[in-house]
Amino acid sequence: MSLFSTKIKSEIEKLVEENDELKNTLHTVLQKHQNLSELDSKLTDARKEFVELQKQLEKQKGEVKNASAEAETSKEKIKELKESITALAQQKSSLVSATASSSSFQKELNERQSEINKLNTLYNELKSAYEKLRDEHETLKISKGSKDDLNEIA
Repeated sequence: MSLFSTKIKSEIEKLVEENDELKNTLHTVLQKHQNLSELDSKLTDARKEFVELQKQLEKQKGEVKNASAEAETSKEKIKELKESITALAQQKSSLVSATASSSSFQKELNERQSEINKLNTLYNELKSAYEKLRDEHETLKISKGSKDDLNEIA
């Protein structure tokens, strides 16, 4: 004889079956809960990573902005340097021209000084010759005057 009647057995089997289903359902719910917890954890990590990436992005935007400003400043400095180079090139050209002109002027001045020296030398020679001729003329005049005096006396 059985301990339990068929009706009770059938009910026990139903309960065992229901218990198994509940276990399976509980297991499924636990797995889903565990999966949900993992997803929450991953979502939290992803949010943290997203915040970090946003910070990095903002930092890099600032760096790009600074680099752009530095590039603009460098462009301005380059422009100023090019203008300075152009001005210096013009000054150099003017100085070269002035030097050439000065050199030409100096050469002409030297030539004229040489001509003046030649003319001074010629003048001194002529003056010396004139004085010599004047002295000879005076001497001849005196000597002619003495002859005339001698002719008058004689």
